[in-house]
Amino acid sequence: MKISIDHVCILVKDIREASGFYRDILGLEPTEEFEGLRGTPGASRGVMYRFGDVGLELMAPAGPDSILLNRSLEKRGEGLHHYCFLVDEDEMDTVIRKCQAAGIRLVDNSGEVAKLGESSVWTHPRSTHGTAIQFMTKGALADFRERAY
Repeated sequence: MKISIDHVCILVKDIREASGFYRDILGLEPTEEFEGLRGTPGASRGVMYRFGDVGLELMAPAGPDSILLNRSLEKRGEGLHHYCFLVDEDEMDTVIRKCQAAGIRLVDNSGEVAKLGESSVWTHPRSTHGTAIQFMTKGALADFRERAY
């Protein structure tokens, strides 16, 4: 199975404040700014810093309706939120089946139980040692970027 890391995400309360470290100390500028998963419990705003093929994402809730992200901030505070693996389209169902067979809880972008045929799924942090893992196809990533930026 061919898998690569697309990005690591840090959940923050305030994008502008968190970006200061990367800008002022490291001299970096975001390569992308986005609003993602609009209209879902995971709605977010963020910036991405790209280092070759791998990104570092700073993500914050888009507002009070960002139930999943606000709950995560309340429970765990700021910090590592997830990392994202890119999976070939023809291998996503294999990943979903293997996770389900191992008892790993998977949800889709709206927080519902993931089904075969999804192009982006998330592990529940309790299923994967305290950190969510996103599995996304290259096509889903391209669609996300088209809608988000």
